[in-house]
Amino acid sequence: MSSPSLDRFYNQIDKSIKLIEKYTEIKNSYKLFKACRLKPEGLIFGKKEYSNNQYKTKLYRSWFDEFGNLVKLPVKKIYVVYNHLDPRYKNIVSTDLYYGISIDKIAKISKFFHLIIGLDEDEKDNYIFITFLGIDDYFRSYMFIYNEWHHVSPLILGIPKVRSLFNYEDIKYFHQLKFKKNNMIPCDQGTEWISCLPVPESLLEIIKKKYEIDFSFLKYEE
Repeated sequence: MSSPSLDRFYNQIDKSIKLIEKYTEIKNSYKLFKACRLKPEGLIFGKKEYSNNQYKTKLYRSWFDEFGNLVKLPVKKIYVVYNHLDPRYKNIVSTDLYYGISIDKIAKISKFFHLIIGLDEDEKDNYIFITFLGIDDYFRSYMFIYNEWHHVSPLILGIPKVRSLFNYEDIKYFHQLKFKKNNMIPCDQGTEWISCLPVPESLLEIIKKKYEIDFSFLKYEE
């Protein structure tokens, strides 16, 4: 279940989000903007033009997420400005109904997950990044830092990678992807997986054998 107010907001700007994919001709950009809970800067902080239960359809070229990142739309392109230092972002609150609950509970309300494990280039420690697609069609990403999970922006993966995840919405098992260093925090010796949920036991065994990391919390055990 997603936030009713968030769903209502996206229904009201649906045509503007669809316009992004039509304008850029970039596959899955419509799904990406909604799944990452992006919001148009000009609408949120500017004048609101509203009629017939819809905001005016417009190509907004600046969108922001709830982690202080800005997504820009130059000519037929999409790129991210990370940690955008705009004072207006200081008061951004999460619109995620499930923000703050434990990662094992997030797994239980998700369709699939994407996993990157590697060696952090600076700390020489395991780098773990997990992204879930919830049953409400919103992404939730987590990075394991200093021995604990931190809720982070899925945009850290980069626009191409996030878009590609939608190709696996109906995945029934698991698949190892070709690892590319295109995420914001680089890591060496990386492996990349995408899997249905609950996670197959065989994948858990592969990960534990290779990295000595226990992901049994993804098994949906009570």
